Amino acid sequence: MYHVTHIDNLAAIVAAGAILADEQLPERPAMDVSAATTREHRRAVQVRDGASVAGFVPFFLSPDAALWADLRGERVLPHWSPRAHDTTASQYVVLVGSLASAPVLSDGDASHVLTRFTEGDALVRTFARLLVDEPALRSAEALVPERFPLEEIAVVGVPSVTTRNKVKALFEGSSASPRVAVYPPWFHPVAAEEE
Repeated sequence: MYHVTHIDNLAAIVAAGAILADEQLPERPAMDVSAATTREHRRAVQVRDGASVAGFVPFFLSPDAALWADLRGERVLPHWSPRAHDTTASQYVVLVGSLASAPVLSDGDASHVLTRFTEGDALVRTFARLLVDEPALRSAEALVPERFPLEEIAVVGVPSVTTRNKVKALFEGSSASPRVAVYPPWFHPVAAEEE
């Protein structure tokens, strides 16, 4: 599973020792990429009684997730903040963790009111269904309650050697030591016809 964040947010993530859910953040990220309306929708949509989507750390199920492809394609969409519109994909990193860490899956954009959430034994069936439906897989999310410890990040994907060096420096002195890999295809712009 894949969590995309702006490089400017990584220092706070490393300092916290975890990727924090929106509801757990002590302050807004240095580069808040979500539009205010997206945050409001995620706070309103309930995963289960008393637990909104904002109480979970979101991960994409594909490195070519629809929302990430939109941002890489430099399309102006309502999900993204005005500041995010001024960024390029080369300013982001992709934190990769194991799907086994996610107790909840959504069958689409978790901020959408019609999205369904599955837990427990139904996770395997939902994931199997998503694997044969690429558009659904590209919209689905894995959700981890409250925080995802950095020790569980296996790889940090970066667009360049320069970014790799910055990321490695941020992790110096941290108890987490994920592999930092340059993988440009995750950061190439996506044309509308490729989707």
